[in-house]
Amino acid sequence: MARKKKEKKTAEEKKVKRIQLTREQAARLYRNEELVVDRMKQELNKLNNTLRETIFVIKTLEGIKGKKDEEMLFPIGRNILLKGNLKDENNVLVNVSGIVLEKKTEDVIKDLEREKSLLRDRIRKLSSDLNKHLDNISRLRTFLMQKPTLEKKKEK
Repeated sequence: MARKKKEKKTAEEKKVKRIQLTREQAARLYRNEELVVDRMKQELNKLNNTLRETIFVIKTLEGIKGKKDEEMLFPIGRNILLKGNLKDENNVLVNVSGIVLEKKTEDVIKDLEREKSLLRDRIRKLSSDLNKHLDNISRLRTFLMQKPTLEKKKEK
């Protein structure tokens, strides 16, 4: 018997709690949710750009295999490229906080693959959270668009 009550209570606890909001409170929550959504979209955009760049670097590093001494174009920034020959396809230079380290190309690819995986996980989580906030905005908008109901005056 006690177990059934406990199971029932647990099921009830899992239900979403409904709260009563004034229109002013709902409007304030709506504005706050919009700000949160804007920040989340900006973060998601940055993460997606970083993911695209990571994928590009992985493909580039994989593409230099067997290209030793071939002439290539090396981007140096602002759409400027230098012509040069690849001298070492097995090692690359990595800038870590202003310190340039030489690492095996395969190790760098593995590091980037791990980073890619972490980025995808973070993007999935952030997208899920973003959808929850968008759902909140939708519910708040629906609430705010409803015509206000007048409370009946208490008769004395």
